[in-house]
Amino acid sequence: MRAWASPWWAFAAFVAVSWYLLLRYHQTDHAGNGGFGVALAMWSLMVVTMMAPTAVPALAVLREVLAGRHTARWWMFLAAYLAVWWGFSVLAATAQWLLADAVLLDAHGRLGRLPAAVALLLAGAYQFSSLKERCQTACAMPFQWFLRHWRDGARGALRMGLHHGVTCVGCCWALMLLAFVGGVGSLWVMAVMTVLMIVEKLPALGRRVTVPLGVALVCAGVLLIALPAGGTPAHHGAGHMIEGKDPT
Repeated sequence: MRAWASPWWAFAAFVAVSWYLLLRYHQTDHAGNGGFGVALAMWSLMVVTMMAPTAVPALAVLREVLAGRHTARWWMFLAAYLAVWWGFSVLAATAQWLLADAVLLDAHGRLGRLPAAVALLLAGAYQFSSLKERCQTACAMPFQWFLRHWRDGARGALRMGLHHGVTCVGCCWALMLLAFVGGVGSLWVMAVMTVLMIVEKLPALGRRVTVPLGVALVCAGVLLIALPAGGTPAHHGAGHMIEGKDPT
């Protein structure tokens, strides 16, 4: 019975339902250039389905520190963490709405060749930044992070969740915005990015992924810039490569 009392069951169900809703949304509405409300709904689902799983290492440490007690504080931490990412989703939805209004996104929510190249170069360069390193270290070593930032009580759980959420955004924001390159709402892009962000937060593997990923993103950006002007089919091919599909 104690196993069923664990919050992990509800957490797994929460993530599974979020993925289900996102899948249903993807099947019924392919409008990458919808209005602000449509964009916000999609980004809100995206941040839950993508970022809740990446918080598992920190949630596991918090569960251990709380010794299986104070489950409400565990949920408060998670709620505050996701609230920060929801704030990011508001900014991302606003960016999508503005880009669509400026006719910079195609029907699938993808940027044109040169803006996509800039996004790839930015995301690749950020992989080598000191801010990325600090935020990634905090996410990959949650026990040490809790030792430095621990706060008691329910209010403390909320403060820690907000703090950790900001740290996580600092680690992953550039990768999240690659949705504008592969296609906003693309399930392939979300799945690949989720796996990459989870791996980056694993202490044994994260450092081995960050630099090669940065190199790959920079190379992809340079390749898009090197394409001849008007290479729309080639850009669509690059987008399919990001989504994990063969452009042919």
